[in-house]
Amino acid sequence: MRSACTKTQSFPAMSVFLCYEPEQRATAEPLREFGPAQANLDDYDARVKIAPDDDAAATVRQRIATEIVAADVLVCLVGQTTFLSPWITWEIEQYLAKPQRNGMVCIILHKLYSPPIALKDAGTVYCNLKRDKVAMAVETAQALDDLTDDYAIED
Repeated sequence: MRSACTKTQSFPAMSVFLCYEPEQRATAEPLREFGPAQANLDDYDARVKIAPDDDAAATVRQRIATEIVAADVLVCLVGQTTFLSPWITWEIEQYLAKPQRNGMVCIILHKLYSPPIALKDAGTVYCNLKRDKVAMAVETAQALDDLTDDYAIED
C-alpha cells in the first residue's frame, strides 16, 4: 500500500455511493455532504432484510446498481462485521464492474476491523473517519490513475 497524495485540489461536484451496514447509519449520515448517490438512505438500510441473490431482491438490486453506476466514488464504512456482509460485497463488485470507474474509499472505523477482500488491490484509498482525511481520500480516489494498488491517507 502506498501513501496517497496529501494535497487537496478543487474537484467538480461528484456523486458518492455510501456503502455501509444499517447500524452504521449515524456514522454514514454526515458523509452525505460528499454528494451521495443514494436518494433515500431508509430504502438503502432496508436492503438487508433480504439476501442480494434472492429473486425477491431484483428491484432493490436494480435500484442500487443504478445508483452505483451513477456514482463517481464508492465509499465503504468498515465496521466489525462489514467483511461478512453479502450486500456490501455485492455493491463493491458492482462498482468494480463499471467500465470506467475511479478509485474507492475505505473508512475503517476501528483498527481491528477488516475490510472486505474485494477492496484489496483495487485502487482503494484507506483513511480514518476524520472529515479532512475523508475529503482528501474522496478527492484522491476520484483522481486515481492506477487502480491496481491501494493507498493510505496517513494521520
